[in-house]
Amino acid sequence: MKTTLLTLILLSTGHIFSQKSTSSVLGNADYYALLNAVPVLQTSPEAAFQYVCNKSIHCEGDSQLKLQYDAFIKQMELYANQIESHYASKVHAYNSKIGGDGYKNQANQNEMIQRMGGMDRVMKMSDGEREVAAKKAMASNMSSSSLSPFTEADLQRMMNDPEYAKQMEVKYNNMTTQGKEDIVNKKIVAGDLDDSHEAHIKRLKDTKINNNTQDINTFVSKTTSRLYEANETCSTRIHQAKSSSGNHAELNESYDQLYKKIPLIVTDYWGKYPDPEKVKQLKKDYALKHKNRATFELSEVQKEHKKLKSIISEVISDYRSFLASNGHRLNDELSNLFDGTNTELSLLQVEKSIIGSIDRLAQISHDEDSTASGYEQAYQLILSGETL
Repeated sequence: MKTTLLTLILLSTGHIFSQKSTSSVLGNADYYALLNAVPVLQTSPEAAFQYVCNKSIHCEGDSQLKLQYDAFIKQMELYANQIESHYASKVHAYNSKIGGDGYKNQANQNEMIQRMGGMDRVMKMSDGEREVAAKKAMASNMSSSSLSPFTEADLQRMMNDPEYAKQMEVKYNNMTTQGKEDIVNKKIVAGDLDDSHEAHIKRLKDTKINNNTQDINTFVSKTTSRLYEANETCSTRIHQAKSSSGNHAELNESYDQLYKKIPLIVTDYWGKYPDPEKVKQLKKDYALKHKNRATFELSEVQKEHKKLKSIISEVISDYRSFLASNGHRLNDELSNLFDGTNTELSLLQVEKSIIGSIDRLAQISHDEDSTASGYEQAYQLILSGETL
């Protein structure tokens, strides 16, 4: 995939984090309550039929599934709208504050943009020119850091040569703490770094901010990846269970083949039809087969549903603990979007992943309960003779 200018800027500035302000909306939603509001995944077609249709063969009256699912959707949308309205209000206030040229002025304060010649120049570049300029600016910016063991030439080569980048990464990771400190001292001696008291204090602050950033980015990446993988695994295993031997599609095919073998008899003036008694028995037999298959599939889905719910619960707990321990690292100021120090939007991805995963869990409950109920309803209709 082609590296974009924005991606390069985010890569180079994403390691800077500042202190938390008090207006963040993160952590305010009760995701345990939302998780518990997920409709119940029933354990049998009979239970699903009662849940969906209140044991009414024609599904008359209020569906408990529909009532609970609608309540869940309402609660989920409430949480999502709270976040959306919070940011809409902040953006509106910020836009009013900075005025028409505010975003450009903010962008021009970014060191990467400055190294590329400013926003006016950047906007006149072609995509290819932007990419080249961004890589050069990033290499220059990173090599000037007191923490960087690499020269600007090294970094530019690393951006274009993945194998070389891996070699240099191994080299850096194998360096001792003393070796890394020697790099800083050599840069000071060579005059590449300001050795004033103010510069020293700034380097210490940057080092602390860099460490904070690595912790937060690692947490966000691991947490969202864990939820993504859990959702993918759940979907894959449910698909495998529902498409395994003896599935509903195969039962329908088998039914059609047997139906064609039923002998024709004269039933009225218009001609011959399959023996109605044999048709009735075949329908009853296969309605029961479908019901039994639905029972099997529900049991398999139950396993994956419980696993996904457990992982979501663990993630919610981990997220709340992380915020409690690391909330002071959070910066929710929109003015810091362009210098890479806004961390609220990064952590927001965790909340979005949690909401999305809980929504997926609710969809599974709704869809599987509805499907299982349908097979039980069909069986009941066959027994009643209404469909014959």
